[in-house]
Amino acid sequence: MTLLPSSPGQCLVCRKDISRKSAEVHLISHKKKKSPKPSAYLIEVTAEGHPEYWMYLSSLPDATLEDIDLLLKDIWMGDDHISSFTIEGEEYTSYPDSSGMKVRVGKVFRPGMTCTYTCNYSSPTVLHLVVLDRQTAYTPSNSSICVVARNSRISYDCDICGSKADFFCDECYHEGGTPLICKHCLLLHECSYEEVQVIPDSPLFGIEYFAEEPDRLVRWYPDGWTGDEIISPELYELLDRYFEKYMEEDEECDLQDSDEDEDDEVPSVPGRSGSLPPGVKYDRKDTEEMKGTITSGSVTTLIDLYIKELRRSYGIEPKTPPKQEPLSIDRYDTIRRRIDFFSRLIIHRRSSRGVFLCWIVWQRI
Repeated sequence: MTLLPSSPGQCLVCRKDISRKSAEVHLISHKKKKSPKPSAYLIEVTAEGHPEYWMYLSSLPDATLEDIDLLLKDIWMGDDHISSFTIEGEEYTSYPDSSGMKVRVGKVFRPGMTCTYTCNYSSPTVLHLVVLDRQTAYTPSNSSICVVARNSRISYDCDICGSKADFFCDECYHEGGTPLICKHCLLLHECSYEEVQVIPDSPLFGIEYFAEEPDRLVRWYPDGWTGDEIISPELYELLDRYFEKYMEEDEECDLQDSDEDEDDEVPSVPGRSGSLPPGVKYDRKDTEEMKGTITSGSVTTLIDLYIKELRRSYGIEPKTPPKQEPLSIDRYDTIRRRIDFFSRLIIHRRSSRGVFLCWIVWQRI
């Protein structure tokens, strides 16, 4: 995993290529448009220990620290952790019962000052913010804060063929495999689907899971940008194909396991299809307890409620539930395993596309 030394960037206002050194001069050179809004602060943000990641913000004085916190979490940090600003010795946190981040930028920021932003106290990532002396000529039009420049996506080489990598496998990263994968080699990969993601433009890359969501990124960009311009939809289409491939291979393994189990001559439990592992003995009392323990309805109760709520929110009329049949041990184990996989997908994929993929998993259960 070799990091290229250069750290180029782009002005998101005029879309010209710039560098971190030239960003400040370029941003203040934009022709100032007449606006009733006050001049905006120009704020430089860099990641401690990762100088290749940087961005510039344009913030009106009436923006709040909470606005900056939401922007940083959507673009770099993710929204799963408590965060805080430390400004001139005073801390402003994002605790749910705290109003610390409700303070307006104009009350705590002044040109030339610096402050720090910390996210995830258990494994902290620290960002440094500098309020520059000169103000940006670009004023956010539809909100009080936006990103006006940031580093270009860092280029990595595919560990398999050497071409440009677009995906990252967390399982390979921790087990010494090939974590960096290009779009041509993705379908040849064999790790679990939930371990593979599009390489994020974030200092959390390689440290903690963070999945960029174009719909959340674009709301902090200047007017005229679309989510597809930030991250190519082709990459998500490839992930969909990898997901389908993974599910097909998983089904084939289940069928093979089921065929092998059928060949084993093991006594069946009366009143229940399937068989017990070799060497396990049971009596009538055990049989009655097992018959009452596993029912076809109890396995899917929680997941049924989730699907019912999904259907209701999308205005889909509920279907008449099919007649449930007694579950075999193999079928029971398969359902438990896939429900666990389904739950992890829900956690990692919050977008509408992610919900659609989760629905595919449910149909296959």
